[in-house]
This record gives sequence, structure tokens and C-alpha cells, in this order.
Amino acid sequence: AEFTSATPPRPVLIHGYGGLGKTEIASACLHSHAARACFGARRLFVSVEALEGTAAADLPARLRQHLDFALFNGALGPTASIADALFAALQAGVPVLLVLDNFETVVKIDAAHAAELLDQLAPLADAGLALVVTLREPLAQPRSRFASIAPQPFADPAARHLLCHWMDQPAGAALSPRDESALGRLLRVAEGWPIQLQMLGILAAIEGLPGLAKRCPDGAGLMQLTDDLPGRDAHRHPLLSNRLTYDAPSLGDAARSLLRVLAQFPAGLPDDWLERWPDQTAVRTVQAHK
Repeated sequence: AEFTSATPPRPVLIHGYGGLGKTEIASACLHSHAARACFGARRLFVSVEALEGTAAADLPARLRQHLDFALFNGALGPTASIADALFAALQAGVPVLLVLDNFETVVKIDAAHAAELLDQLAPLADAGLALVVTLREPLAQPRSRFASIAPQPFADPAARHLLCHWMDQPAGAALSPRDESALGRLLRVAEGWPIQLQMLGILAAIEGLPGLAKRCPDGAGLMQLTDDLPGRDAHRHPLLSNRLTYDAPSLGDAARSLLRVLAQFPAGLPDDWLERWPDQTAVRTVQAHK
């Protein structure tokens, strides 16, 4: 938030392994008091994960179309560039905070084009663009204009506090020796990773600390704990069900594509999104299930 609210704002790259909380940090920045005061409603969140699987030759056109739809409601002319359109908006005295999430998708397809886009957007900071980019790995060639942030796993007592939060228990609550031992085991398994703390906390709230810890020996991976998760318990908690099943083999590519589409609209779907959305695979999936 300090970088993005500065004058001029400084572009930020947030990189690290999946589940470390990169998107959470970007979202916290997006909704911070400083961002609301500086940018008002001009705070934009765009995930580019829907471009996964795009051929390198098609990336420039699809990325431009994706950003055009997300930022300008599909109103750009066929020859206008994203950078030029943003610059025109900024010249009108409208500062903008833009989060590009899961940018490793673009880097993986065409690293050179990904770097070119960032190089086009970074100078717009002088005109008022605050840019936050999340990706799994740092860029091969660091960008000097960008501040680089690499989140680290939580250490105690922060990890304990977060785990208790997801268990719906006060972090400082007194526990029985049995529960205290079980909690310590879960903390060792999570190794400070926010997404693992979240998952384990939800599971512990469902089946209790001792029961979860019993099938959670030191060195066990998180997904080992979900192999025998009762289906009814998963469905009792939609957040847990969604998080645990996105990568499940039973979830088809079309369903994953649809979930990525829905992720573009945190405030809800516009009425005519089916007609305007470029990912026709997902559109056909939705129409087939209407």
C-alpha cells in the first residue's frame, strides 16, 4: 500500500510459491484505507490465469482482448493498445490501481512478451498508474522500476494465530494438553504456509483437533489428509470444498475454465457476459448446463 499510494506510485512485483499469500497481499493492498482514499472506485483486479494453454503466437491478441474486456468493458478499438488507453485515462487526472494476478501464466507462454507488457506499463506510474503484479517466480531479468516482494511463510505465533482463526477459536484460548499437542502437530505440518494453515484450520473445525492430528503425522502432506475426507463434510463447508477440489482429477478442463471465468468477476457477473466473454470453451460449457 505504501508503494502504490506514493507520489508517483512505484510498480510492485509479488512473487513466491503458490499458497504463500501473494493474491491475499495484493487484495489487501487493493482494499486498504490508503488505496480507497487515493483511488476510490478506480481499483481494478484482473487475473490472467484464464489465458493458460494459449499458444505463444496467439498470446498478444488474447492478452490484449482479455485486458480490454476487464479494464475497458471491451470498448477499445482494434488497433488501440492497452498502455495507450490507460495513459489516456490517466491523463484525464484519474489515478488507477491495477492488480495483475497470476502473471506467471503469461510468462510461461511467452516471457519476452510478458516483459514487454510490463515495460510498457511501468512508465505509466509517472502519470498515476499504481501497478501490482503477482507471479510464481521472479522475472529472469529484474525490472529496475519495480519493487520486488517475496512473501515468507508465517512464523509462530503468527501461524498459530491464523490457524486458530480458521478454527473459529481465539488465538489465546487455553487448550487442553491433548489439543495443545494436536495444534503443535498441525503447525509443523503447515510449515507456516497460509493456504495450508487455512485448510488445516477448516478441517480441524469440522472434525476436531485430536482427530485430525491423529491422521496427520509429521511429514504428511496436506493432500494426504484430504484423501479420506468425508464428502458430506466437504460439502458442509463450500470454501473447503472449492479449495480442495479445484485440482482434483475429476474436475474437467471445461469446468476449470469456467471457474477461471467466474474469478474475473468478484463483484458479480454482468448480464451479457456470455455474449462478450472471449473464452468460448467456457461459454459453451455454461450454455450446455443451462
